[in-house]
Amino acid sequence: MQPIEIETQLAAIAVFDGEVIRNRIRDKEDWWRQGPLEELREVRDGVAAIASIGKHGTYRLAYRVGEPTDDERELISGAIEGLGLKVETGKAFVGIGERLPGDGRGAWLTSIPGTGATFDLEPGDYSVSIHVLDWRHLDDYYDEDNEILPAAPPDFLVTIHPQAGLSFPEPLPNLLDLKHKREAKGKSSVPTGIRKRRGSGSSSSSGGGGRRRTVDGVA
Repeated sequence: MQPIEIETQLAAIAVFDGEVIRNRIRDKEDWWRQGPLEELREVRDGVAAIASIGKHGTYRLAYRVGEPTDDERELISGAIEGLGLKVETGKAFVGIGERLPGDGRGAWLTSIPGTGATFDLEPGDYSVSIHVLDWRHLDDYYDEDNEILPAAPPDFLVTIHPQAGLSFPEPLPNLLDLKHKREAKGKSSVPTGIRKRRGSGSSSSSGGGGRRRTVDGVA
């Protein structure tokens, strides 16, 4: 499945079955932001997975029941593992934190572009991992106009597995804090995370692999 684009102002990713946390419908819209996420009852009880991104914006998100692919593993710079998810309705939602029930929003989630997706999932208890992929500095995932190719990786990959006990870190880190930190080499003043445009002297290929020359000249 191709990654979907999400846009969040509250800088969070959530995975949940709305029916399981319908008791939050009449709470404030941002009830989940009133304290540390790891102290939320829903997170501690393993019924909903909520993680802070660390910065609002537009991101690419993918999800699946199963493991990252080999190509994705090469790009993973970190992950939050051991979060929980309880499903009762046979459907779950993955997307931005703004879609969590609250402020009168009900448990049944309609489709709103740019906010996430619902998917079928057998009722039961699951563990959730949110992987951070570091790829935006690689030329292979952009076209000649520097537009992101449809087959480019996600920024965040949510994987879901039969639950084997909760083991998430405390405190929960921001997802973006798990990305690799890059520094300009030598006397270069090139900003970190900025790619060279194609045709500007950087080497690239159309193979789509993750091991490519970066703006720092580091493979």
